Amino acid sequence: MVVQKRKPIVVAANWKMNLGPSAAGDYLKDFIELVKKDTRLISSIDNKEVEVIFFPPSISLPCVHSHLGTNYFMLGAQNAHWLPSGAYTGEISIPMLKEVGVTHVLVGHSERRWLFNETDEVISLKVKACFEFGVSPVLCVGEREEDRLDNKTEEVIEKQVKHGLSFLKNFNMKITDALYIAYEPVWAIGTGKTASPKDAQEAIGFIRELIGTIYGRNCADAVRILYGGSVNPENAKDLIMQEDINGLLVGSASLNPNKFCRILSNVTVL
Repeated sequence: MVVQKRKPIVVAANWKMNLGPSAAGDYLKDFIELVKKDTRLISSIDNKEVEVIFFPPSISLPCVHSHLGTNYFMLGAQNAHWLPSGAYTGEISIPMLKEVGVTHVLVGHSERRWLFNETDEVISLKVKACFEFGVSPVLCVGEREEDRLDNKTEEVIEKQVKHGLSFLKNFNMKITDALYIAYEPVWAIGTGKTASPKDAQEAIGFIRELIGTIYGRNCADAVRILYGGSVNPENAKDLIMQEDINGLLVGSASLNPNKFCRILSNVTVL
């Protein structure tokens, strides 16, 4: 295995529709106590070797921000509208999210694509809005099980990446510094199935090569690409050791502060 050379390592917690303000507060009290006991983890975060982002449900964003602040941990939103305001009942804009400390937004998560029918065009508008309003988009891509069985993994990923970034006329380093891409095979999300480290590396290596072909080698080398899909304390280290994997997007395991701290601790040994 090739030890990860790109720093920082990014570990993101996607709580999905879990942990309202009360439960989030209890979680964070336990989490902070666990972090304080792990001197290596504290050192890695303090030295910017590990980047930790929490993506709670929108109603819990102020609570998470008040508990964690922004010195060591970052705050992300699971979704956002692409316009700054308007008659869009139930939606939240990026300028509103920034008021409560949000610095990152998940865009195009498979559950938004397949359960809520978000199109590639809508996802592209959201990525564009993230750049316009000054937050980092985390563009999520990944194939369904039937695509994988039909050997269409790369075809699906290429389409999603190209559409997601289609508004860009060029791809400079300022954009690269703000952009994250998360590869999450749909068949591995919440199923207990995990892409093998080799499979995850192949898909993420393909994404990096695709970025290089379109926008140049420097941008491809610098862009941060995460793996997500049934990440847990047992597989985190093997995944992060792959050459092209910059970080992990953690779902159900991030709902348990002990498990999430173990994941963080396991990736800081590199």
